[in-house]
Formats: sequence, structure tokens, C-alpha cells
Amino acid sequence: MSQQKVYSTSARVLSWDEDRSPATQSTFPRLTPATVKMILDDLNSEVTSSYQMLYLPAGPGCAKDGSAVFVFTDLIESEDFEGRKGSFMTQGTGKFDATTYRVEGRFEIVPRSGKGDLGEMFKEGGNGSFRSDEKNPSQVKYRFVLP
Repeated sequence: MSQQKVYSTSARVLSWDEDRSPATQSTFPRLTPATVKMILDDLNSEVTSSYQMLYLPAGPGCAKDGSAVFVFTDLIESEDFEGRKGSFMTQGTGKFDATTYRVEGRFEIVPRSGKGDLGEMFKEGGNGSFRSDEKNPSQVKYRFVLP
């Protein structure tokens, strides 16, 4: 039985492109696409995420207007992921809590989505997760798990 390989890293947001005009901020539910670029510092990687954010009114499990659930696809490109250069894709779901400004999510590494030197590394896929730090919500940690 092979042992799983786990990679952990912090994420740093470079840009967040989403319609945040005042006219859309008080309308719930609201579906908003967003494009986000991040750096995964410890993996020398850049992430381009395509989100579909569904902002909800307050209700059960959602204490404040503007909390959201979302689906996303990530393109992760690396110049040096453990000595390898290339890219791979993820797909997942997550949620944003407007009360605490925390985010969390889970994703699957899409099998056979790897290119370049990362093609072989990610051919079987994998999974992962991300979560905001409880004390500092702007600090997000990613975790990738390979079979």
C-alpha cells in the first residue's frame, strides 16, 4: 500500500475581480462570477481561480446577509513544484462566512489534467482543502493530497 503525499502552503491573493458595485451588494440571493489570482508561496505556484459565488440572505446556517457558497475551478501553474515545472487543474466547492470573513473549501485534483513535468505527478488526481486561519481570516492555508 503506497503512502499519500501531502503538500501544505499558505496562499497570498494577488487580485480579486468581481462585481462589487453598490447596486449589487444588497441583492440576495445573487450569483456573481469572480476571477482570483493567488500565489502559493511554499510551492512556487500561481493559481488562477474561476468562481461562481452565490451570495445568500441571512437564514439557517447563515447568520448574516452576504455569506456565500461557491463552486470553482483552479489552474495551478508552477515553475518549481518539488523541482518540477508545469500545471494542473482542480474543481471544488466552498463557503464564505460574512460574519467572520472566513473561507473554506474542498477540491479534487482533476486526474490527467497535469501538463509539463507535473503531468506524471498528477495523473492519478488527488484531493485537497483550504481554510482561513481562525485568528487572521486573510491568511488561507492550502493542502494537497496525492494518492
